[in-house]
Amino acid sequence: MPSDAELIAKYGSLEAYYSHVEKQLPPNGCGECTACCYANPIPPHADADIAHGPHQPCKYLCEKRCSVYEKRPLVCRSFFCLWRSHAWVNKMEQYRPDKLGILIDVSHPPLMEATELWDGAFNDPRYRYILQKLQLTKLTIREFPYSLLKGANAHDRFELDGRRALKVIS
Repeated sequence: MPSDAELIAKYGSLEAYYSHVEKQLPPNGCGECTACCYANPIPPHADADIAHGPHQPCKYLCEKRCSVYEKRPLVCRSFFCLWRSHAWVNKMEQYRPDKLGILIDVSHPPLMEATELWDGAFNDPRYRYILQKLQLTKLTIREFPYSLLKGANAHDRFELDGRRALKVIS
């Protein structure tokens, strides 16, 4: 991935780069899914205006939609989930994060992060299918279980055992 400076030199701004990337995505829209608006923690250093912990709603989330979507902050604009960015899940609603129960962040390859939206979602056969497909891509995936995240804060770090987060280390 090019550095921020290289992207700014080529596109004029990071916002312009992410707008360009978004236009290249498959036609999987968010629909009513707002998983990234509450499952993803936003630490204060990333964006103090919308900072919140995991499984806590962003202040701009209302009526199953982001109220500032067209002008959402860069930290949101630069987030890409598997549903929105990978063509092989194209139009298969059962893989949308709010239907699957798992939000898979593919914003920082080769690392992917899977956040469980409710207890037990990691045991779903659809998720096992996704893992099999992703193994072919040689990407690394980290899993964050719901039971661990529900009491965490935006600035918390996690101890990992292989790919699964085991405990919060603040």
